[in-house]
Amino acid sequence: MKRCPQCGRDYNDDSMSFCLDDGSELLFGPSWDEPATAIVGVPTEPQTKIIPETSQISIDRPKAASNRSSIIAAIVGLVIISALALGSYLYFGRGASKQIASIAVLPFENRSGDPDTDYLSDGLAESVAFRLSQLAGLKVSPTSSVMRYKGKESDPVKIASELGVDAVMSGRLTKHGDDLGITVELVDARDDKMMWGEQYERKMSDLLALQRDIATAITEKLQLKLTGNEKGIAKKYTDNNEAYQLYLNARFHFARRTKDEIYKSIDLYQQAVSIDPNFALAFSGLAEAYAVIPSFPYASPTECYPKAKAAAAKALELDPDLPE
Repeated sequence: MKRCPQCGRDYNDDSMSFCLDDGSELLFGPSWDEPATAIVGVPTEPQTKIIPETSQISIDRPKAASNRSSIIAAIVGLVIISALALGSYLYFGRGASKQIASIAVLPFENRSGDPDTDYLSDGLAESVAFRLSQLAGLKVSPTSSVMRYKGKESDPVKIASELGVDAVMSGRLTKHGDDLGITVELVDARDDKMMWGEQYERKMSDLLALQRDIATAITEKLQLKLTGNEKGIAKKYTDNNEAYQLYLNARFHFARRTKDEIYKSIDLYQQAVSIDPNFALAFSGLAEAYAVIPSFPYASPTECYPKAKAAAAKALELDPDLPE
C-alpha cells in the first residue's frame, strides 16, 4: 500500500507513483495505522555510541592541554636557570678577574709650602704602603721604586705600567699649625677609573690613627679579607704620637742615603725609642740604618754591624711578628 504524504490518500495499486489529487510522490508503509514515527524507525543505538565518544573527547582535551602546559613550564624553567647561571658567571667570574692583586702607593704631594713637612707626606705614604704589604693577597711596590715619582705630574696608567701593578694610590697633604688636611685617591689603572677617594681633616695628634684608617679603608675597598697576622694592618706600633712623628722623620732622612742624612735618621730613631722604649718599629729602623752605613762606606762593618744586630734583636724581642 502507498499513501500520499500531503493529502493522506491511500493507494492499493503499488504500481502508481504519484497522487492523483496533488501529484505528490507516494510512499510505501508497512502499516498506516501505526504512528508516523514508526515509519522512520531510526535506531537509538548509534546515539548511545555518539555520547560516549563525545564524552571521551571532552576528557582527553584537558589532559593534553595539561601536558603541553607542563612541557612549556619545564622549558621556561630551564631557560631561567640557564640565564641565572650565565649571569652569575659574568658577574662573579668577571668580578674575580678584576680583583686588584698589586698596588703602588706614591709619595704624597706636600702642598703646605714648607719643605720641613716633607717627612709627613713621604712618611704617611710609606706607612700606608707598609701596612698594606702585610696583606698576603696583595703585592705592594717598595718605597725605593715609587720615590722617583715624587714631585712629578703623575699619570696613574703610565706609572702602573712601569711598575707592573693594577692600581695606584696617590695623596695630597696640607699642614697649617696643628691641622692636617689629607686627600687620598685610589685608581684602577686597568680602566683608568677612580675606585675610591676620601678627604681627612685631622690634628697632628691623630696622625697615628690616620694612617691606620687610610690603610683599612683601602683594604675594605679592595675587598680583601683580614685573617691571622694580616690583622696587623690596623696594629698600633706605638701609642706616642711624638715618637711616631720622630720615626717618620727618621725614615725621610734615611731615604736620602747621604752620610749626614743617615746619621740624622739614627739620631731621630734614638729619640723615638727614648720616648717609647717599646717602639719595635723604631728599633727596626735603627738596625737598618746601621746595617747600610758600611755599604757606601761611611763607617767600618766592625763599628756598625754590632749596633745593627743589637737594635734588630731588641725589635724582635718587643715584636717577634714584626715584618720589617
